[in-house]
Amino acid sequence: MTIYLDLLFLFNWWIDFFLLIVVKLTLKRMTKIIKIIVASFIGALSIIFLFLNINYINLLITKLLLGIIMCIIAFNFKSISYTINNLIYLIMSGIILGGAINLIKPYLDHNNFLYFLFVIFITPFVLFGFVNQNKKFKKNYSLYYQVKIIFTNLKEINLSAFLDTGNKLIDPITNKPIILVEKKCLKGVYNIRSPMYVPIKTVNKNSLIECFKPEHIIINNKKFTNYLVGACENNLFNDGINCLLNNKLMEEL
Repeated sequence: MTIYLDLLFLFNWWIDFFLLIVVKLTLKRMTKIIKIIVASFIGALSIIFLFLNINYINLLITKLLLGIIMCIIAFNFKSISYTINNLIYLIMSGIILGGAINLIKPYLDHNNFLYFLFVIFITPFVLFGFVNQNKKFKKNYSLYYQVKIIFTNLKEINLSAFLDTGNKLIDPITNKPIILVEKKCLKGVYNIRSPMYVPIKTVNKNSLIECFKPEHIIINNKKFTNYLVGACENNLFNDGINCLLNNKLMEEL
């Protein structure tokens, strides 16, 4: 098989360029595009490894060192942790892209030209898709909390909670915001006290919700006392969540 080194070099440069762009976008690194172009040029020189008799361990170490050099050129050296974070995201994005390429490789193995052309085409789509998903992940999981609800004469209830901006329920009598909790998590509370029934207004109708007044609620080591806990059916919860925090907490957390 004939190998065109110039095309292989450009192929590697194209991939390394977009990998570094992913690091820039994901970690919000301030740098000039020319630095990324130069760094990806250095990374593309790794094609020389094809012609060296080098074992796997030495190859891995060499590639890691090359990755560090690329990150320093593209984003400067500010600290060891800064550079390591850049390198980790460079490797992660490379793994994501490699996985996507391996999925289509069996279908294009018979035609090298078509294979390289397809990889060049899908590289930006795969990597920018990874950036978008990563942004969504960070945005969503920044609203997840571990919550402790303490009731008088009852052990604390530990819950996985989500800060739901759509939960704006407030008791119209006491004016206290309501935190929604899976009903099954409140079995112990039902055993020692009766709930109060609080009228609430939802999008479709008016209804009553069973509520309890906790002694206090702890979120991020902060104590909250001016809240009610409402029992809610389990079908409102997913992703391991059993508590929906009130929108009011966005002002206090």
